[in-house]
Amino acid sequence: MTSGWAAIGKIRKRFTQIQDITDRGGKQGAIFFLTYTVFQYIYGVSLVVCGLASFCLLVGGVAKVVSPPEGMPYLTAFFDDSTIQILALAILVFVVALLNVLSWVAIVLLGWIPPWILPIKQSSSWYNLWQFSLPLSEPKPIFLNPDGVSNLADLAISKLEAEPATSRNFAGTPTHLSLDERANAALLGCLFEKEHGVRRWPKPNWDAFYAAVAAAEVNSIKLVSPAYLIGLKPDSDFYSTFISEVNRRLPEGEPRIPDSAEARGDLSNAVKILVKKYHGSARNLAFRWWSRKPKLRLAFSRSQAFRPFDVSSMIPQFLKLAVRWETWPNVKPGNFIYPYARNLALLLFENGAMLTLPNVKNLSFKQTGQLAAYRDTMRRIVKTVRENLAASNKREHRQIIASYSTEWQLAAAIDFALWAYSVDLIKQNGFKQWKLDENGLVTRRGEAQEAKAESEEEATFPKEG
Repeated sequence: MTSGWAAIGKIRKRFTQIQDITDRGGKQGAIFFLTYTVFQYIYGVSLVVCGLASFCLLVGGVAKVVSPPEGMPYLTAFFDDSTIQILALAILVFVVALLNVLSWVAIVLLGWIPPWILPIKQSSSWYNLWQFSLPLSEPKPIFLNPDGVSNLADLAISKLEAEPATSRNFAGTPTHLSLDERANAALLGCLFEKEHGVRRWPKPNWDAFYAAVAAAEVNSIKLVSPAYLIGLKPDSDFYSTFISEVNRRLPEGEPRIPDSAEARGDLSNAVKILVKKYHGSARNLAFRWWSRKPKLRLAFSRSQAFRPFDVSSMIPQFLKLAVRWETWPNVKPGNFIYPYARNLALLLFENGAMLTLPNVKNLSFKQTGQLAAYRDTMRRIVKTVRENLAASNKREHRQIIASYSTEWQLAAAIDFALWAYSVDLIKQNGFKQWKLDENGLVTRRGEAQEAKAESEEEATFPKEG
């Protein structure tokens, strides 16, 4: 009985946590409600029933002791005949309730279904189910708030109206390059973009940076051309040549790429992989040897070999850039792959599009589930933008639809518009509730300046249809 009431207290805490989220506008989602919340009601009712039955057994046993030989006829008979069965059932219910066994049964059964068959496994509901079902740790859920999503959709539309995707950080298509050269410019440019974050180099104007990468040449031969990469001698210093030519073409006042032994090794590794496996062209990442039909999923998988690329940000960034530059003209892009950006995650939390529990102090977005929740939120924002634009007769809104004729193009534009806005907001110290700490974690304001990093497994890409 005592253990049962303790379990009821724990279940009440779970309900309190869910209630806190829903009171602030968060939505549980169907899969979370059916595989977690419903079971909490079942646990609570079962524990109460077992507690009442145990109380009846206790009364019957005490009556038999103090009023022999019959005691209380009904309850004493209940004690004599049902003690073992009721005790075993109570223990079973207690364990099931304490460890969320029914939710784990659902997780195991649904875990066998591939994400392309069950797309909801890429949602925040699936991630939250895992978080609340963990037996030994406090949950760090991420719930979606439709009101926050709607507000950011309105913000995205206003940004697309006021600032078309030709701003200083929107890398224009290098039309003077061949398709192979475009792919290499995107890959090597993204590699250096990642190096800026890893090495903490000053951030440049990315439009000017990618233009300089595309323009870099020696003796009228583009440094990003497959022929130049294949012709490199083993002892050649491609890194020095590359940064020298790129730096020479950067506008006055733009930060230059510094010399770096680590970055030199990363670039050398990338060039070796391109030459050895893909005939010097990053375009070939999307092709198998027996087919010339490009597959972005294949390119994503192969891109993981290029360090320090990661699945959360720079691999999606490379694919986004390559597709937008029409590197693979006939590719079927499918779902837009949202590259994770920490400052954009700040925006989603600050505007209430994503919600978590008050006791969650920071999130790293290194877990697959956290990235899935982030991308799920971005997909909802894009869907809302598309629906609002389609329902509007405003001339500016019709122009946006005409400018971004496919859902993929619209998603890329919205992703960039919100990212650019969040960058400006950080510069203006406009985030009041959330911040980035020294470790790059998304952290609540008022917490310690240096939050302790989460011990989490390396992220893997959530498969999308």
